Amino acid sequence: MNVSSLCVGEAPSLHAVTHWRVESAFAAECESLVERIGLLGHFIAACVQSVAGEEDIHEYDVILCSTYLSQYLFVDEKNYEALCAGIFDGCGIRPLTFLHAYECAGWGYALQFLASQAASKRAIIAIADIDLVNFECFRTHPLIGRSGFGISALRFELPDCQSQDIAITDGPYPESGFREFLHVVRDHVKQGDDTMCFLPYLREDLSAIARRLVGAQSVGEDRAAQYGHCFGSDAWIGLIEWLEASNIREAKTVTATSLAYNGYMTVCPVSVTPETAFEFQIVSGKIEDLHQLIASNQSRHGAMDTSALERMSA
Repeated sequence: MNVSSLCVGEAPSLHAVTHWRVESAFAAECESLVERIGLLGHFIAACVQSVAGEEDIHEYDVILCSTYLSQYLFVDEKNYEALCAGIFDGCGIRPLTFLHAYECAGWGYALQFLASQAASKRAIIAIADIDLVNFECFRTHPLIGRSGFGISALRFELPDCQSQDIAITDGPYPESGFREFLHVVRDHVKQGDDTMCFLPYLREDLSAIARRLVGAQSVGEDRAAQYGHCFGSDAWIGLIEWLEASNIREAKTVTATSLAYNGYMTVCPVSVTPETAFEFQIVSGKIEDLHQLIASNQSRHGAMDTSALERMSA
């Protein structure tokens, strides 16, 4: 895709961004995988509701993206139904779809679809990558490094851009497309006047190559040592930390990026303002702590059906 095909000045407006980091295996005390997945549905719903705030969530198109969860959700239909039921119980909606084919880059493809096809220009993207089984072999990768788990939720107002693209989405490329990705990012950064660019969290040697090619002064801090590679959430964690540190006083355009292991990429300009809400929380994967965060969010954003949570606590 040609970078010049982007809608100049038509970046999607980010109204709210949240990341809830889960530091250990999710609800490991619960022996039933289906019940764990149901609780995950409530957890995703609470995170989605946190970015909706006082807005009516039914006015938004919601898409769920993941790299990690497909191996659990599509081996048995009842697992996927448990997830959707938990989300519906938690916030009263079901996602339009669960997008996993593009792995870490899926959120860009979701935005692209909604901007070009959806009647509403109000969108919430949830990125959920959670460790449901606590297998040590799944927590690190020889090429990517240590994994970090959690959920991000992003609330956007999308431009009316049906004939053009709001993001660069491309692939798949061989060898994960690392070289092609960096060239696209570099060209985009050089061509535009975006304030900052947020890259995936990478191994130290790969991060050094990326910063050298793109320009270290234009790139957000790589937090792989602190958080690991957090799949499609890396750029949004970086953006949250930058918003907290920079205290912007006017609208800015930043670039969020993701690169999938299977060679898909997303490079997306995003508009942020002093009113953009942001939140970063760290929670253990213990059921008690998960319930506490869900209940805290419930008290801020209204009632939900908690019967499934009460059954699990029993």
